[in-house]
Amino acid sequence: MVTAQSLHHRKAVVWAKAVLISLIMGIVIALFARDVGLRRLTFAFWLNWLLMLWAHGLFWAGALRFPESYFTIHPREKPLYRRSWVRWIQRMLRRVNLFNPELKSGKGKADLVRLEQAMRHAEQAHALIFLVVSAFFFYALLRGWQQAAAGYLVFNLLFNGVPILVQRYNRYRVLQLQRRCSVQNHR
Repeated sequence: MVTAQSLHHRKAVVWAKAVLISLIMGIVIALFARDVGLRRLTFAFWLNWLLMLWAHGLFWAGALRFPESYFTIHPREKPLYRRSWVRWIQRMLRRVNLFNPELKSGKGKADLVRLEQAMRHAEQAHALIFLVVSAFFFYALLRGWQQAAAGYLVFNLLFNGVPILVQRYNRYRVLQLQRRCSVQNHR
């Protein structure tokens, strides 16, 4: 039986873990920035990877959950995914095997549900990192560091923007497969 007190305790533990993970990663990033420098492309590159560890830690702690409305794929998005370079990038990534192992598809309906959840996790992580790196981008712009700003922008689009689009496209396709499975099971 879940009581209000035990639910409150669970939430407090989740947030304590999230704060601890964020503090540790904040210290690591601050030390790295001090040693390498915010203006260096090396920092812009590794910032994305450090933030990926941070986002994974938040997901592990149970603190990374976007509202359900974020995951709704709007009708305006579908043509963008069909006609854009997202499918080309997806094929390229498949060839070089840069996929997260959690994002491998199985055969049954339960595997599709698990896959869609893993895609949500990946999309949330990249979206959160996209926002954080965007703050570094705008800071570099305000400071007049054009090369650093360009590095933040390029790495952010490459490591986060593109994966967000690929995940949304893939989730759209998985949801279509789930609907087909449901229709076939009701016949």
